[in-house]
Amino acid sequence: NDVTPIDLVTNTTDANAAKHLFTALRKAANHPLLLRTRHTSSEAVDDLSSHFMNLGYFGHDSTCSIKHVKRELESFSDFDVHCAALELIDEHPYMKETLQKYTLLQEDI
Repeated sequence: NDVTPIDLVTNTTDANAAKHLFTALRKAANHPLLLRTRHTSSEAVDDLSSHFMNLGYFGHDSTCSIKHVKRELESFSDFDVHCAALELIDEHPYMKETLQKYTLLQEDI
């Protein structure tokens, strides 16, 4: 599922893929935290999705499912994950120890 810019160049000549590549390169040039390079393993995605779902990050609507949460999480950058984790820690201080691993260190920012 994870497609790197190198994969796009070597595996396809599709115009949309090329557009995606240049968008990713612009993001990386501006700041690498606008990309998603951390917490991409299936275990991390499952863990994050579970916390986001259980803590109501995307709301508590009955139509919100773990599948929807995972799909939305796929679009998150490293900085988005960081901000979401901080927001959830602020709203649920008892989750700090669990969610802190998804926050960035000061030197990363």
